[in-house]
Amino acid sequence: MAQLRPLTADDAEAAFDLQVVTFGVLDAQLGLPPTPPPADRTPGVRRVRHLVETDPGGAWAATGEDGSLVGAALALEREGIWGLSLLVVHPDEQSSGIGSALLQRTLEYADGARGGLILGSEDPRALRVYHRAGFTLRPAMDASGPIRRRPSTSIPPAR
Repeated sequence: MAQLRPLTADDAEAAFDLQVVTFGVLDAQLGLPPTPPPADRTPGVRRVRHLVETDPGGAWAATGEDGSLVGAALALEREGIWGLSLLVVHPDEQSSGIGSALLQRTLEYADGARGGLILGSEDPRALRVYHRAGFTLRPAMDASGPIRRRPSTSIPPAR
């Protein structure tokens, strides 16, 4: 199994590259059109570095036998709410327990938080990991297309 260690700012580029590869494979598995790699990696790498610096207790890496990054997790805590920002495992290493181990480390960072939030992907394996960790899965809605008329600014009364 991979070795877990804290993710560092020096890992930011490798973590971002791993994210691009992993989400690209997931899109293909879900039958979605391929997303081209970003032309500018700077914002993505900056985001990883930022979370490593502001929330080091929620930043974890999994490395293979050769020392390469095979998994990464980023969690943050703001105003008592813990949030999972990233959980990726290289496609060749998925379903091996690495994602669960990374999630567990980030959940240790949540100790004492008054709540937790994960905005997860549609990957059924990830959803199983979140459920096993004690999260309640809540359905969400996704919509696309042109807006034919502007929505009302008033909120209808609750029923």
